[in-house]
Order: sequence, then C-alpha cells, then structure tokens
Amino acid sequence: MSPKEVQEIARRPRRRGCCLIWLVLILIGACGGSGVGVLRTLGDEPNAIRVTAAIDRTDLVVGDTFIIELTVENVDVDPVLITGVSLENSLADGVQIMTTDPGYRSVKDRSIPLVNDWTEYRLDRRLGDGDTLVITMTLMAQQVGTYSGDVSVWVEYELLGWKVSRARRANVEVTVR
Repeated sequence: MSPKEVQEIARRPRRRGCCLIWLVLILIGACGGSGVGVLRTLGDEPNAIRVTAAIDRTDLVVGDTFIIELTVENVDVDPVLITGVSLENSLADGVQIMTTDPGYRSVKDRSIPLVNDWTEYRLDRRLGDGDTLVITMTLMAQQVGTYSGDVSVWVEYELLGWKVSRARRANVEVTVR
C-alpha cells in the first residue's frame, strides 16, 4: 500500500456513530411499542365478566332518587374478584350514590391518566364460574343539568405476577330539572 492510499483511508469518515444511532432508535421504538401495548391491554374491558345495566328513569327533578341495576355475570372458567363499582366524575357531578346493595366497604378515587377519573365504591366480591351478582345502586339527583358518564364494574386479576384492575362499562345519561 502506498503512502497516498494510507492517507486516503485515514481521511474517510468512520461510521461507528451511525450504528449506535440505529441501535438507540430501535430500542426507543421497542419500548414505545411495548408501552402502547400495555396501555391498550389495561384500557380494554375484561373478558371475564358480562355486565348489563338497567336504569328505572332518566328524567329527574333535584332531590329525586333513581335506581341503576347492574347484572354482573362471570363468563370465565375461573373465579373473578369484583373489586367495586364506580361512577365517572362527569356523571357524579350531578348525581350522588346513596346506597348500594350489596353494600360497599369503602370509597376511593380512581384515576387513569389520559383515560378518566372515577369515584369507586369497593365491594370485594368473588364470583365463581357462571355465577351472577346483581348490584342495585340508589342515586339522588343533586344538580340541574344533563349528565352522562360510565358506570363501571371493576375486576382485579393477576397479569405476569402484577395485580391489574380493568372495568366493564355501561354508559348512563340523566337529565335533572
């Protein structure tokens, strides 16, 4: 090799940084895709239960009470834990839960960023394969307006050793005069 060829090789740009950039981009893409997959899994409704909702009336006057009846059926082969029922905050702005049957143990706020906020009424009831639970919620109209939001039934289970909660939802709309 001549001295001129050696100088030419020494002047060529090295491309090691290019490989490092590609590696970083691939890692970011993989992490981003995994994050989206986790959020999608947690945001989906659980397949273990089926929920039907019936509301006795939707046109109310402030102070009126009304009933929402949720029928929860375990359609899975394994027992499920129904942790509670919740009202989406947009619905809870105009109505308030007076009682539930079965009675709730405690109340807690639940929030999933970029999804929604709820007030959850903890039940902690286990349902066996094929069992049905009827939850009767008595609510009172509190403020004039039209209110719409989800009434959710929360299920807790383990996913890869982590406790995960997901909800089956039913949308409710009431008008308070």
